[in-house]
Amino acid sequence: MNANTNVINAVFRNHVVPDEQSSKKAGRPIFVDMEVCDLTFPANTKTKATFPAHEPEPNATRESMAAGGGVVTYAMLYNQQYLAFKDGNTQPLSGTPLSEAPFLMEGKRRELIALNVKTVEQLASLDGTPLKQLGMGGRELKNQAQAYLDNASGSADVTNLASQVAALTQQLAEERRLREEYM
Repeated sequence: MNANTNVINAVFRNHVVPDEQSSKKAGRPIFVDMEVCDLTFPANTKTKATFPAHEPEPNATRESMAAGGGVVTYAMLYNQQYLAFKDGNTQPLSGTPLSEAPFLMEGKRRELIALNVKTVEQLASLDGTPLKQLGMGGRELKNQAQAYLDNASGSADVTNLASQVAALTQQLAEERRLREEYM
């Protein structure tokens, strides 16, 4: 089960929660750490949802059960981010960071990040109200992001072929050297 990582930013963290029963027994405040998942959405600074990390995610669980699977938690759905959180590492973004987009000026990058748009894929996927949040020129930014992604996917084959040619050239040179050594 994969989350649509192009439209959701998932970040895990510890949240301190009062433990009412333990507090009553101890006669003093007792708190426990709870792992939670904060979800934010690109170009929507007003909506943020926080859920316990090990609570079932309703949509993913419904799809999983329909396919014969089981319950899917937020930690399972956004597993890469959750594992990075558990290891104490920076939680990864899925996609191309805006810092890699050559068509964006630094001011526009910062503006997009402030709007929770963190990857080129998220920018390219914006539509409707979230796209309007970008203001004038928002459609052009979306189109530039899509063109960048289309161009990059087209050049991926060329890059792979170039690396294969380089490896074969190196192998051929090694075989020539061995043959000359043998003779």
